[in-house]
Amino acid sequence: MVGRNNRKNDIRVVQYEYDETSIRIWLTNHEVREYTLDQAGVYVFQELISLAEAGRGLEGYLQSAAVKALKPRTWKEWLKC
Repeated sequence: MVGRNNRKNDIRVVQYEYDETSIRIWLTNHEVREYTLDQAGVYVFQELISLAEAGRGLEGYLQSAAVKALKPRTWKEWLKC
């Protein structure tokens, strides 16, 4: 995401992986969030995957009301970047 200011509280996507039923997103704060198809619904789930694959827009979408309301499974993991 070239040209974007990296503010102090700006959490960025480091990597992601997905399958038919879930998407896991690794963030720069060492948090991993997992969203499931059942939890998010088809539209939101597909949008998460589309934005991840496009390489832009996912960070903003994670802050949207549709995603913030979901309560993903989260855990901390040391990221070796």
